[in-house]
Amino acid sequence: RQGHVDKAIEILESILELHPHDQATLKKLQEVKKRRGSLSEAPPKRRAPVLKEVESKTEDEAHEQLANLVEEKVKKKKDASLKLLENKLTIFLQKIKKESKAKLEHA
Repeated sequence: RQGHVDKAIEILESILELHPHDQATLKKLQEVKKRRGSLSEAPPKRRAPVLKEVESKTEDEAHEQLANLVEEKVKKKKDASLKLLENKLTIFLQKIKKESKAKLEHA
């Protein structure tokens, strides 16, 4: 379990390198670090199988939520990159058309 928390922290810190002012990611990182602290300090507890199943579902939901957050950040970055490329290609095409028109007028 500690390995999952450490990996989540690593992923969140990577996101913050790209988007240092992202409040949602900062908040999630604080929550995960707090959880890591409570995991490392808490003595192992014996739980009934039913409670372990509920905890596992909650952990799975947290993993899913983190994966969705990472996916959303990657998609936004990808969308921005594609938009920038599209704009550059549009400008390039306009320049080609302008040059072609000028050459046809002089021919």
